[in-house]
Amino acid sequence: MDNNDEKALAEVRKQNARFQNCIAAGNLYTVGLKVDGTVVAIGYNEAGQCNTGRWRSIVAIASGGMHTVGLKVDGTVVAVGHNEAGQCDTGSWRGIVAVAAGSLHTVGLKADGTVVTVGNNKQDQCDTGSWRGIVAIAAGMLHTAGLKSDGMVVTVGPAYCGPTDSWRNIVAIAAGAFHTVGLKADGAVVEVGNSKQDQCDTESWRGIVAIAAGVEHTVGLKSDGTVVAVGGNKYGQRDTGSWRNIVAIAAGAEHTVGLKADGTVVAIGKNEDDQCNTENWRGIGPVSEEQVLKNKQVKKTEMIEKAVAENPSKRLQYIDGLQGYFSRDFSIMRDEYVSLAEILKDEEKIKHCNKRAVECRQEYNRLVKEEEPDRNKKKRKSAIGTILQLVITIAYSIALWSTDYIHAIWNINNYLYKLLPLAIFSLLIGAISLLSHRDSHNAGWGIIFDLYAGIAQLITACVWVFGGNFRFFNFIGYLIIHAILIFIVLIPGWILSFMRHYKEDDIACTIVKNPSKTDVKKYDEMLSRHKKFHGNNHAETGIVYHNLGVVYAYFNENDIALEYYQNALEIFLSVHGEEHLDTALAYFKIGLIFNDLDNTEKALEYYRMALKVREKLLPPGHQDITNISKKIIEIEPNNPKEAHYK
Repeated sequence: MDNNDEKALAEVRKQNARFQNCIAAGNLYTVGLKVDGTVVAIGYNEAGQCNTGRWRSIVAIASGGMHTVGLKVDGTVVAVGHNEAGQCDTGSWRGIVAVAAGSLHTVGLKADGTVVTVGNNKQDQCDTGSWRGIVAIAAGMLHTAGLKSDGMVVTVGPAYCGPTDSWRNIVAIAAGAFHTVGLKADGAVVEVGNSKQDQCDTESWRGIVAIAAGVEHTVGLKSDGTVVAVGGNKYGQRDTGSWRNIVAIAAGAEHTVGLKADGTVVAIGKNEDDQCNTENWRGIGPVSEEQVLKNKQVKKTEMIEKAVAENPSKRLQYIDGLQGYFSRDFSIMRDEYVSLAEILKDEEKIKHCNKRAVECRQEYNRLVKEEEPDRNKKKRKSAIGTILQLVITIAYSIALWSTDYIHAIWNINNYLYKLLPLAIFSLLIGAISLLSHRDSHNAGWGIIFDLYAGIAQLITACVWVFGGNFRFFNFIGYLIIHAILIFIVLIPGWILSFMRHYKEDDIACTIVKNPSKTDVKKYDEMLSRHKKFHGNNHAETGIVYHNLGVVYAYFNENDIALEYYQNALEIFLSVHGEEHLDTALAYFKIGLIFNDLDNTEKALEYYRMALKVREKLLPPGHQDITNISKKIIEIEPNNPKEAHYK
């Protein structure tokens, strides 16, 4: 290759370099860095490795076996996920310019060319203390690699990670589970390590500008934006032949990820935990320092949990930023303010906490009182329905006995007539069941379990009718048999129904503070149930729409969150009208989303609609009014109307 070709490759590498740390692939999950400095993640999340929703001001990401690492604009490092070996203990790191993550260890490159590590060191993979002049790092399952400024590569860990002593003119490195890969300045690729799946068969590659390594496969990005791969292909992780316009690549355990120039992400391979479902991702790409600082200013009231827990003043700022909605929310917030009032030393802050605690208690009482009539109405309907079912069951028993007794006197042996009362009274019980459960979240389950009672009645009726001609004393025996069958079949059904009702009601009516992707599926299921039993135009259906918006907003999927918030607003306007706190809340949440999308004009429009409603319904100086006013000030700092809220 001549010098001109090398220069052309170097130019492409330079252009693509800023994209390379914007995607990462872990064991069974995928991570993406957005242009606003936030991070999205999808896939397996048992250890919390996808819980990056609160991260801000991130400029680079890395993913390991079950932990995720983020480099912040100020050179500090955050990490979430599995921490058995201390691989997430990066809180003391400073001056970091690049990060990498192995299976159970984390690596950081400092601005002075030295390398720091934390985590498992059983294979000496963390012994990087003597390294100097390092310009890039990579972490495999049990080894660490460093690229030196002179184009040579150093490694620590098991023997299979090297030797790399003979490598020269290396411009990039990657580390797989059991192999190490190096990209040369001329676009060729060298490798060392385990090649049982031919993951090291890259000798024919040319024109490569970026590399990535998985457990048993190796991936190369070509200068024309296409992608090549070698190695294991059990799940199709090498099938990248159709990819175009790729600017960055990442390799997980058994899946491959590509970032396109338009900020979208493609993925292929093993997908049992949805790690390849990145088709809805938008805005993935490098973050400018200017954007990060702007985002940091807008989001200055949002704290990571650790910082909040360690500092009472920050905790107070965090609690002030919470948006209460249900009675239980205000109960929690009140307890927080009471606790803070006991530990804070600033008199003004103590006074503020005491005032807010009283306001939260008042709001809690108001909401409980508002919910009480509807709750009592449902209890009365359920109690009346249960009593009527009991009365009809007893009447059915008497009628069945009476009919059989009369049949015996009249010598009627037609079983059809003997079973006729069963049909009549089962229809009555079914009708009452429908009426008493109509407004319940678990209407379908209530009806099903009442049908179990009908089955019990059918069994006992058959025992009675086909058992011969009985007299009065056998009526007691019938009741005993019937009671036993109801206890065996119906009572456990009621218990299961109650437990499911409680669980689903909690899902429907609680905002999840730290949601996971599984909550989306739960809310989707609840949305279907609410639409079926309440219809689309019902307040509780609107609540589920709202909560889905909360979850998607948490994961920074703002376009989807906006759609759910708008659906909730439409329902609240139809059910409650303009002047209702539910409507104001929806306005406020939509404003927050537009603000995150940098559409400040729309954000102001919805903030002001929310403020107008809350000023009519809440007392002057209420915290919810203050919250909106502060948001308006962030966009219009010289707004005279909101000046007193500064």
